[in-house]
Amino acid sequence: MKDPKKFWTKKKAQWYMKAIESCNYQQKIISIIGPLLKPEDTLLDIGAGVGAFSVPLAKRIKWVTSLEPSPAMAEELENYAKKEGVPNITIIQELWGEVSVEPHDIMLIANTPVVKNHEALKSVIKKATRLVILVMSMPDENKFFFKELYPIIFKREYTPKIYLKEVFSILDDSKIRYNVKEVKYNFDQPFGSLEEAVEFWKEYMVLENYEDFLKKFLEKRLEKDGDGFRYPLKNSALVIWFIPAFKLR
Repeated sequence: MKDPKKFWTKKKAQWYMKAIESCNYQQKIISIIGPLLKPEDTLLDIGAGVGAFSVPLAKRIKWVTSLEPSPAMAEELENYAKKEGVPNITIIQELWGEVSVEPHDIMLIANTPVVKNHEALKSVIKKATRLVILVMSMPDENKFFFKELYPIIFKREYTPKIYLKEVFSILDDSKIRYNVKEVKYNFDQPFGSLEEAVEFWKEYMVLENYEDFLKKFLEKRLEKDGDGFRYPLKNSALVIWFIPAFKLR
């Protein structure tokens, strides 16, 4: 598993924030999560990222604690909270399990590997006093054209990480009664220029060369968007929530 503290560079965090600002992922997921919350709730957002959920949800409830190990992502989160005028957020730059946190009414985990580990999920549930909410995006076999690019550049197939089976296996084996709803959304990535897009792919694939190849490759596949370009992504996610009455065995 990649170390999130090192994986999320400043550039990646800024690109991710741009994607959040230009897609409907945030709104679609919150349309499901929002009605589950109460004004007096406290919420712990594990792997909060740039604050896609922490910041808007903080406007609805008493307090949000955002657990985000990456300095770059935490910086974007802090800037986002200031921009939105949201003061009721505490940001903790640590991984789950490496810091002691107080129990919260709501535990939120969105697309974070902690959910695939039985003991880690068990520790999360123990800290929830009212509700546990999981957000799991469906695996995209050709995310960022990796299915096409990996065989060409790395001479191997791209295999997306799939945590859904592990999560449902843990919940079912523990006889947890959960609710689940599928949400469809778009998560487009905008670029100001083709050169920026090339930089994006080089950063994500950790490449030193391939500029000319990527420029030709991306020019044929990205959508034109005004003076820039856009990587279109349509996906779906499962929002799973349950009352932590049945503790994991």
